[in-house]
Amino acid sequence: MPTVFCPGCGNGVSTEGRKSGFCARCGKPLPVILPKVPPRPAALVAARPGTPSSVLLAWGTVRAGLGLTFYGMLLFCLCALLLYVVGVTAEGQQGTSALAVVAVFLSVAGLFAAVALAVAGGYMSCAAPGKSGAKGWAWGVCAFLVASLVLGAINLVTRTDSLRLEHENTARILRGEGTVGSVWGEEETRILQHAFYASVALCNVCYLFFLYRVARSFRRKALSLGVVSLLALVVLFVAAIIVLSHEEIRLPVELPFALPSGELLVKLVLASVTALCACYVLLIGRARRAVTRGILKS
Repeated sequence: MPTVFCPGCGNGVSTEGRKSGFCARCGKPLPVILPKVPPRPAALVAARPGTPSSVLLAWGTVRAGLGLTFYGMLLFCLCALLLYVVGVTAEGQQGTSALAVVAVFLSVAGLFAAVALAVAGGYMSCAAPGKSGAKGWAWGVCAFLVASLVLGAINLVTRTDSLRLEHENTARILRGEGTVGSVWGEEETRILQHAFYASVALCNVCYLFFLYRVARSFRRKALSLGVVSLLALVVLFVAAIIVLSHEEIRLPVELPFALPSGELLVKLVLASVTALCACYVLLIGRARRAVTRGILKS
């Protein structure tokens, strides 16, 4: 039985190996003082026996995917915030300035670029090692990403058709003609919208569980706790929105204060969404940093 171990791969080092100065398994040079307890590098937690380089390559691909997703989500949040600011400042004005038009155009282009980055990062996350437990959640992210893109395109078509019919019916009324109906029924449109929202929500839930498995693979307890906390906050936030938006839902107890409504409710919702998005982006960045450190330690 070996009494000392290689600090790089954790393999036992024999007396002949110590004399050669190199590990027989990973080929790395051995230090003068070798650990007597087999180390377990964070980046090789999910490694298959005998294939450390392929696992490191897989985690490197995941790291690149996390980077694309991080910058994509950051760009998406910034563009959405810019669109909101432009909409608020343009409200009540007589005309539209050229600067506002340029800002809207750049923001929309940035949203498409952000979605492309997030999609690419999601698919690169599928390279995670199977034993890490993150691969299945990454495939779930990809499946719901495709469903969200398809449903989003269909909802965009229905919305465009609704606006076209609205203008056409207005012109028909002015000419004294009868109005025409849409080929999309109200119930179909509502179902498509709810399916899109559900697909986007499930995609983000799968990605949070993917981040959780990455954190567990690299033994980052603080990161895994942050992912679980964010998921719990999102569930509470959605439940609160449902209660506040449906007057028929009554709370089991009487509150000593009045629930927010109107403009105050909108401001609270926007502030909460901004805070949750910031935490989400921060967790993605921390996960990428954990993967980077684990690879460097190996």
